[in-house]
Amino acid sequence: MAGRSPFSAFQDPEHRAYRVATLATHLHSYALYYLRMKKSRYGRMIPKGDPFFERKFVTPYLALSLTARERLSIQTHLFEMLDQRFPDGDFVERLKEGVVLWRTPTEAGEQTVTLRLPFRTMLEGDLLLEHAVDGTTLYRFSFAFVPAGIVGAREGVVIGGSQGIHGTGLLGRTAAKTNGEISPAAMLMIALRAICQALDIEDIHGVRADNQPVVYASADHHLGAYDNLWAQHGGASHNGFYVMDAALSDTLQAVDSGHKSRTRRKRRLKQAYLAEIYANFAPHVGGDAIPAYLPMAAE
Repeated sequence: MAGRSPFSAFQDPEHRAYRVATLATHLHSYALYYLRMKKSRYGRMIPKGDPFFERKFVTPYLALSLTARERLSIQTHLFEMLDQRFPDGDFVERLKEGVVLWRTPTEAGEQTVTLRLPFRTMLEGDLLLEHAVDGTTLYRFSFAFVPAGIVGAREGVVIGGSQGIHGTGLLGRTAAKTNGEISPAAMLMIALRAICQALDIEDIHGVRADNQPVVYASADHHLGAYDNLWAQHGGASHNGFYVMDAALSDTLQAVDSGHKSRTRRKRRLKQAYLAEIYANFAPHVGGDAIPAYLPMAAE
Protein backbone atom coordinates (compact mmCIF):
# COMPACT_ATOMS: atom_id res chain seq x y z
CA MET A 1 0.00 0.00 0.00
CA ALA A 2 1.48 3.28 -1.09
CA GLY A 3 1.95 6.15 1.31
CA ARG A 4 4.32 8.59 2.89
CA SER A 5 7.91 7.37 3.05
CA PRO A 6 8.88 6.29 6.58
CA PHE A 7 12.33 7.80 6.00
CA SER A 8 10.76 11.27 6.18
CA ALA A 9 10.59 10.75 9.94
CA PHE A 10 14.36 11.30 9.97
CA GLN A 11 14.75 13.49 6.89
CA ASP A 12 12.12 16.16 7.58
CA PRO A 13 13.77 19.15 9.36
CA GLU A 14 10.46 19.99 11.06
CA HIS A 15 10.78 16.87 13.21
CA ARG A 16 14.42 17.41 14.19
CA ALA A 17 13.67 19.44 17.33
CA TYR A 18 11.08 16.89 18.44
CA ARG A 19 13.51 14.01 17.96
CA VAL A 20 16.22 15.78 19.95
CA ALA A 21 13.82 16.66 22.77
CA THR A 22 12.43 13.10 22.90
CA LEU A 23 15.91 11.60 23.05
CA ALA A 24 16.90 14.03 25.83
CA THR A 25 13.76 13.20 27.84
CA HIS A 26 14.47 9.48 27.69
CA LEU A 27 18.26 9.68 27.68
CA HIS A 28 18.81 7.44 30.73
CA SER A 29 16.43 4.74 29.47
CA TYR A 30 17.92 4.98 25.99
CA ALA A 31 21.47 4.63 27.35
CA LEU A 32 20.52 1.42 29.18
CA TYR A 33 18.71 0.13 26.09
CA TYR A 34 21.69 1.00 23.86
CA LEU A 35 24.23 -0.85 26.01
CA ARG A 36 22.05 -3.98 26.17
CA MET A 37 21.23 -3.81 22.47
CA LYS A 38 24.90 -3.63 21.47
CA LYS A 39 25.62 -6.82 23.44
CA SER A 40 22.74 -8.69 21.83
CA ARG A 41 22.78 -10.72 18.61
CA TYR A 42 20.49 -8.12 17.07
CA GLY A 43 22.94 -5.34 17.89
CA ARG A 44 25.75 -7.25 16.18
CA MET A 45 23.69 -7.65 12.99
CA ILE A 46 22.38 -4.15 12.34
CA PRO A 47 24.46 -1.48 10.59
CA LYS A 48 26.59 0.41 13.11
CA GLY A 49 25.39 3.91 13.92
CA ASP A 50 22.25 3.54 11.79
CA PRO A 51 19.53 5.69 13.41
CA PHE A 52 16.78 3.81 11.62
CA PHE A 53 17.55 0.75 13.72
CA GLU A 54 18.90 2.32 16.90
CA ARG A 55 16.52 5.23 17.55
CA LYS A 56 13.19 4.34 16.00
CA PHE A 57 11.41 5.29 19.22
CA VAL A 58 11.88 9.03 18.49
CA THR A 59 9.82 8.67 15.27
CA PRO A 60 6.16 7.71 14.65
CA TYR A 61 7.36 4.09 14.67
CA LEU A 62 4.73 1.35 14.37
CA ALA A 63 1.58 3.28 15.42
CA LEU A 64 0.70 6.91 16.10
CA SER A 65 -0.97 6.08 19.43
CA LEU A 66 2.22 4.71 21.01
CA THR A 67 4.32 6.87 23.31
CA ALA A 68 8.09 7.18 22.99
CA ARG A 69 8.52 5.11 26.16
CA GLU A 70 6.28 2.36 24.75
CA ARG A 71 8.20 2.34 21.47
CA LEU A 72 11.48 2.01 23.33
CA SER A 73 10.05 -0.92 25.29
CA ILE A 74 9.03 -2.58 22.03
CA GLN A 75 12.51 -2.10 20.56
CA THR A 76 14.03 -3.63 23.69
CA HIS A 77 11.61 -6.55 23.59
CA LEU A 78 12.82 -7.58 20.15
CA PHE A 79 16.47 -8.22 20.96
CA GLU A 80 15.59 -9.76 24.33
CA MET A 81 13.22 -12.17 22.57
CA LEU A 82 15.78 -13.04 19.89
CA ASP A 83 18.38 -13.85 22.55
CA GLN A 84 16.08 -15.71 24.95
CA ARG A 85 13.71 -17.59 22.65
CA PHE A 86 16.08 -18.47 19.79
CA PRO A 87 19.14 -20.27 21.15
CA ASP A 88 20.14 -21.18 17.61
CA GLY A 89 22.50 -18.30 16.90
CA ASP A 90 22.72 -19.28 13.24
CA PHE A 91 18.96 -18.79 12.82
CA VAL A 92 19.14 -15.26 14.25
CA GLU A 93 22.16 -14.40 12.10
CA ARG A 94 20.38 -15.62 8.97
CA LEU A 95 17.54 -13.15 9.54
CA LYS A 96 19.76 -10.53 7.95
CA GLU A 97 19.65 -12.33 4.61
CA GLY A 98 16.32 -14.03 5.22
CA VAL A 99 15.11 -17.39 6.53
CA VAL A 100 12.77 -19.29 4.20
CA LEU A 101 9.84 -20.67 6.22
CA TRP A 102 7.89 -22.15 3.29
CA ARG A 103 8.92 -23.17 -0.19
CA THR A 104 6.95 -24.97 -2.86
CA PRO A 105 7.20 -25.38 -6.66
CA THR A 106 3.97 -24.41 -8.46
CA GLU A 107 2.79 -23.60 -11.96
CA ALA A 108 3.43 -19.95 -11.17
CA GLY A 109 7.04 -20.70 -10.17
CA GLU A 110 8.78 -21.46 -6.89
CA GLN A 111 6.84 -19.76 -4.12
CA THR A 112 8.49 -18.79 -0.84
CA VAL A 113 7.60 -17.15 2.45
CA THR A 114 10.67 -15.56 4.03
CA LEU A 115 11.28 -14.00 7.45
CA ARG A 116 13.98 -11.29 7.54
CA LEU A 117 15.12 -8.05 9.07
CA PRO A 118 13.54 -5.06 7.31
CA PHE A 119 15.66 -2.38 5.68
CA ARG A 120 13.13 -0.25 3.79
CA THR A 121 10.25 -0.74 6.25
CA MET A 122 12.02 -0.66 9.61
CA LEU A 123 9.75 2.09 10.92
CA GLU A 124 6.71 -0.14 10.34
CA GLY A 125 8.07 -3.07 12.32
CA ASP A 126 11.13 -4.95 13.51
CA LEU A 127 10.78 -8.02 11.29
CA LEU A 128 9.51 -8.60 7.78
CA LEU A 129 7.56 -11.43 6.16
CA GLU A 130 7.64 -11.64 2.36
CA HIS A 131 5.74 -13.83 -0.09
CA ALA A 132 7.61 -14.19 -3.39
CA VAL A 133 7.52 -16.15 -6.64
CA ASP A 134 10.89 -16.96 -8.20
CA GLY A 135 12.44 -14.13 -6.20
CA THR A 136 9.83 -11.53 -7.15
CA THR A 137 8.19 -10.20 -3.98
CA LEU A 138 4.39 -10.06 -4.12
CA TYR A 139 3.46 -8.94 -0.62
CA ARG A 140 5.09 -7.81 2.64
CA PHE A 141 4.08 -7.67 6.30
CA SER A 142 6.21 -5.58 8.68
CA PHE A 143 5.58 -6.48 12.32
CA ALA A 144 6.89 -6.26 15.87
CA PHE A 145 6.64 -8.35 19.02
CA VAL A 146 5.02 -6.19 21.69
CA PRO A 147 5.30 -6.86 25.44
CA ALA A 148 2.19 -7.23 27.57
CA GLY A 149 0.50 -4.07 28.76
CA ILE A 150 1.22 -1.83 25.77
CA VAL A 151 -1.34 -2.77 23.12
CA GLY A 152 -3.13 -5.53 25.01
CA ALA A 153 -3.02 -7.28 28.34
CA ARG A 154 -0.94 -10.11 26.84
CA GLU A 155 2.21 -10.20 24.78
CA GLY A 156 1.26 -9.83 21.13
CA VAL A 157 2.31 -9.07 17.59
CA VAL A 158 1.58 -5.73 15.93
CA ILE A 159 1.52 -5.54 12.12
CA GLY A 160 2.62 -2.01 11.32
CA GLY A 161 2.95 -2.36 7.55
CA SER A 162 1.05 -4.29 4.88
CA GLN A 163 2.09 -3.78 1.28
CA GLY A 164 1.35 -5.38 -2.05
CA ILE A 165 4.14 -4.73 -4.54
CA HIS A 166 3.24 -2.54 -7.52
CA GLY A 167 3.18 -4.33 -10.84
CA THR A 168 2.79 -7.85 -9.44
CA GLY A 169 -1.01 -8.10 -9.60
CA LEU A 170 -1.16 -10.71 -12.36
CA LEU A 171 1.59 -12.83 -10.80
CA GLY A 172 -0.13 -12.53 -7.42
CA ARG A 173 -3.45 -13.73 -8.84
CA THR A 174 -1.71 -16.66 -10.53
CA ALA A 175 0.02 -17.57 -7.27
CA ALA A 176 -3.26 -17.36 -5.38
CA LYS A 177 -4.95 -19.66 -7.90
CA THR A 178 -2.22 -22.30 -7.57
CA ASN A 179 -2.52 -22.05 -3.76
CA GLY A 180 -6.23 -22.81 -3.74
CA GLU A 181 -7.41 -19.19 -4.04
CA ILE A 182 -5.33 -18.08 -1.05
CA SER A 183 -3.95 -14.60 -1.75
CA PRO A 184 -0.36 -13.55 -0.99
CA ALA A 185 -1.63 -11.37 1.91
CA ALA A 186 -3.61 -14.32 3.31
CA MET A 187 -0.54 -16.56 2.98
CA LEU A 188 1.49 -14.12 5.08
CA MET A 189 -1.26 -14.03 7.70
CA ILE A 190 -1.09 -17.83 7.84
CA ALA A 191 2.69 -17.62 8.29
CA LEU A 192 2.37 -15.02 11.04
CA ARG A 193 -0.17 -17.17 12.86
CA ALA A 194 2.25 -20.11 12.69
CA ILE A 195 5.02 -17.95 14.17
CA CYS A 196 2.72 -16.76 16.97
CA GLN A 197 1.60 -20.28 17.82
CA ALA A 198 5.20 -21.49 18.02
CA LEU A 199 5.99 -18.63 20.41
CA ASP A 200 2.78 -19.10 22.43
CA ILE A 201 1.49 -15.67 21.41
CA GLU A 202 -2.31 -15.50 21.21
CA ASP A 203 -3.06 -12.01 19.86
CA ILE A 204 -2.25 -10.29 16.56
CA HIS A 205 -2.95 -6.57 16.25
CA GLY A 206 -3.24 -4.86 12.86
CA VAL A 207 -2.72 -1.11 13.06
CA ARG A 208 -5.93 0.69 12.10
CA ALA A 209 -5.62 3.03 9.10
CA ASP A 210 -6.12 6.22 11.12
CA ASN A 211 -3.40 5.04 13.54
CA GLN A 212 -0.88 4.14 10.80
CA PRO A 213 2.08 6.56 10.65
CA VAL A 214 3.03 5.79 7.04
CA VAL A 215 -0.33 5.96 5.22
CA TYR A 216 -2.25 8.55 7.23
CA ALA A 217 -1.84 11.07 4.37
CA SER A 218 -2.77 8.58 1.62
CA ALA A 219 -5.92 8.42 -0.46
CA ASP A 220 -9.03 7.05 1.21
CA HIS A 221 -8.93 3.77 -0.73
CA HIS A 222 -5.50 3.00 0.73
CA LEU A 223 -6.75 3.72 4.23
CA GLY A 224 -9.79 1.49 3.77
CA ALA A 225 -7.66 -1.34 2.37
CA TYR A 226 -5.76 -1.62 5.65
CA ASP A 227 -8.89 -1.90 7.76
CA ASN A 228 -10.59 -4.27 5.30
CA LEU A 229 -7.62 -6.65 5.38
CA TRP A 230 -7.73 -6.96 9.16
CA ALA A 231 -11.53 -7.32 9.17
CA GLN A 232 -11.31 -10.12 6.58
CA HIS A 233 -9.09 -12.05 8.98
CA GLY A 234 -11.45 -11.78 11.93
CA GLY A 235 -10.14 -8.50 13.36
CA ALA A 236 -12.23 -6.54 15.85
CA SER A 237 -11.49 -2.81 16.11
CA HIS A 238 -10.24 -1.70 19.53
CA ASN A 239 -8.23 1.38 20.57
CA GLY A 240 -6.58 2.05 17.23
CA PHE A 241 -5.95 -1.59 16.30
CA TYR A 242 -7.76 -4.60 14.86
CA VAL A 243 -7.34 -7.55 17.23
CA MET A 244 -7.09 -11.00 15.65
CA ASP A 245 -6.71 -14.45 17.17
CA ALA A 246 -3.50 -16.32 16.34
CA ALA A 247 -5.57 -19.48 15.91
CA LEU A 248 -7.57 -19.99 12.72
CA SER A 249 -11.30 -19.61 13.30
CA ASP A 250 -13.47 -22.69 12.77
CA THR A 251 -16.85 -20.96 12.68
CA LEU A 252 -19.06 -21.28 9.60
CA GLN A 253 -22.06 -19.38 10.94
CA ALA A 254 -21.61 -16.39 8.62
CA VAL A 255 -21.16 -18.53 5.48
CA ASP A 256 -24.06 -19.22 3.13
CA SER A 257 -25.05 -22.86 3.11
CA GLY A 258 -24.20 -23.16 -0.59
CA HIS A 259 -20.58 -22.16 0.07
CA LYS A 260 -19.86 -24.09 3.27
CA SER A 261 -18.30 -27.05 1.48
CA ARG A 262 -15.91 -24.80 -0.45
CA THR A 263 -15.15 -22.82 2.70
CA ARG A 264 -14.31 -26.03 4.58
CA ARG A 265 -11.92 -27.12 1.81
CA LYS A 266 -10.22 -23.74 1.79
CA ARG A 267 -9.90 -23.76 5.57
CA ARG A 268 -8.35 -27.24 5.55
CA LEU A 269 -5.86 -26.00 2.96
CA LYS A 270 -4.98 -22.98 5.12
CA GLN A 271 -4.53 -25.29 8.07
CA ALA A 272 -2.18 -27.49 6.05
CA TYR A 273 -0.06 -24.47 5.06
CA LEU A 274 -0.02 -23.27 8.67
CA ALA A 275 1.10 -26.69 9.91
CA GLU A 276 3.90 -26.80 7.32
CA ILE A 277 5.21 -23.34 8.22
CA TYR A 278 4.90 -24.12 11.92
CA ALA A 279 6.94 -27.29 11.45
CA ASN A 280 9.70 -25.30 9.74
CA PHE A 281 9.79 -22.48 12.30
CA ALA A 282 9.08 -24.12 15.68
CA PRO A 283 12.33 -26.15 15.96
CA HIS A 284 14.27 -22.88 16.14
CA VAL A 285 12.32 -21.76 19.21
CA GLY A 286 13.89 -22.56 22.56
CA GLY A 287 14.05 -21.11 26.05
CA ASP A 288 10.75 -22.29 27.41
CA ALA A 289 9.36 -25.55 26.06
CA ILE A 290 7.92 -25.21 22.55
CA PRO A 291 4.14 -25.02 23.01
CA ALA A 292 1.94 -27.59 21.36
CA TYR A 293 0.68 -26.80 17.88
CA LEU A 294 -2.96 -25.66 17.96
CA PRO A 295 -5.07 -27.49 15.38
CA MET A 296 -8.55 -26.34 14.47
CA ALA A 297 -11.50 -27.83 16.26
CA ALA A 298 -13.06 -30.74 14.39
CA GLU A 299 -15.97 -29.76 12.16
